[in-house]
Amino acid sequence: MAVAASSTAGESKFCPVTFWNGVRWLHLLAMAVFVGGQLALVVLTGVAVVWHMRRPALHALEGVIFLARAGDRRPRGGARALSPGGVPGAWHPWGDMRATLLTLLVALALVAPAAARPVDATIDPLAPVADFAASSATPTSGDTVAFTAGASGVGALSYSWDLDGDGSFGDRGETGAQVSHVFLAPGAHVVRLLVTDSAARSTQVEHSVRVRTPPPRAELLALPGAPRVGQEVTFVSLSRAPYGSIATEEWDLDGDGAFDDGNGPQVTWTFGRAGRHPVALRVTDTQGSISVARETVPVSRRPAARPVALSPFPVVRLRGQLRRGGIAVQLLSVLAPRGATIDARCRPGCGGMLRRPGTGRAVGLARFERGFRAGALIELRITGARRIGKYVSLRVVGGTRGYVRRDACLAPGSSRPVRCAR
Repeated sequence: MAVAASSTAGESKFCPVTFWNGVRWLHLLAMAVFVGGQLALVVLTGVAVVWHMRRPALHALEGVIFLARAGDRRPRGGARALSPGGVPGAWHPWGDMRATLLTLLVALALVAPAAARPVDATIDPLAPVADFAASSATPTSGDTVAFTAGASGVGALSYSWDLDGDGSFGDRGETGAQVSHVFLAPGAHVVRLLVTDSAARSTQVEHSVRVRTPPPRAELLALPGAPRVGQEVTFVSLSRAPYGSIATEEWDLDGDGAFDDGNGPQVTWTFGRAGRHPVALRVTDTQGSISVARETVPVSRRPAARPVALSPFPVVRLRGQLRRGGIAVQLLSVLAPRGATIDARCRPGCGGMLRRPGTGRAVGLARFERGFRAGALIELRITGARRIGKYVSLRVVGGTRGYVRRDACLAPGSSRPVRCAR
């Protein structure tokens, strides 16, 4: 059966489909403006709208087509409407309203977190632009670190620093573009700079300085400090660790660069040749830090063995008689050990040198047992291999004295008389 829809002239028409579609589009537009460019939320909202309203929107489109054909005939009581073809349809204005309300709730749930976020403070474009640099990015505890600031802005600029991390600027007179500070404790330290221009606009900059644990202090001592070849030298470690304790002590005593010549706080070593010998000590603490101490040990040659005198030491005996203008030698003998050599000579007019071996007993020198005039000189040299020998000279002077005797020593291998050591 055909169904016709008509309206009287002048009667205003109410179309639920058009009304709720308008509400839906207004809602979407307001949501997009509110989000303010957050594309992700707009897309999510659009997906939710399509998901919740796809079927009611299709039904509404069918209703618009039907009403355009049949006129505005609202269902009685608004309970149900006729679908195209006069068959009771599924579109209902209040059902479409529920879908719209559900979409609105979803959109609000998505937008609310964005709206709740704090808004960043507005940055003054005329505020000073500042930064600073440290002389060392990773200083060691106890080192002095210099900080240099660079800034640009309006008018005169003032600098204030927070170097101790207490949050206060310039509380210890830390002002100026260049300051220095000593960090005692290892770890990360925050350094802040506050730059203010003549209009009281300010900029704050901060950087972190990581202070390292100081390494151990390696130190060594050689005893004796100037040894001789073949002499045993004791090396002692005087190292210490400011943080933790000493873990290992390794020695390089032969100068090859390898720390494999000893371990521990004390070692001994003997140098086989003279010269300047480099030695080194490598110390590692419990923090894993390493320090090396280096020294040069001067080594001298071993002194020659002190010569030993002939033993028994030679004895020269002279007996004579005074004469006018000289003396008459009646006895001249030498007592020298076996292995010694006795050399005797006189001048003038005594002939050549007389040589006799030592026998351990007194050896007489008969050639010299005669008269000598004043001015004559008798010399005797008793020597031995690598032994200190004896020198005796007898100078005839005449008069009541008769002669002058001189006793001295002979160094090994030398014929020159020297004073005997006591």
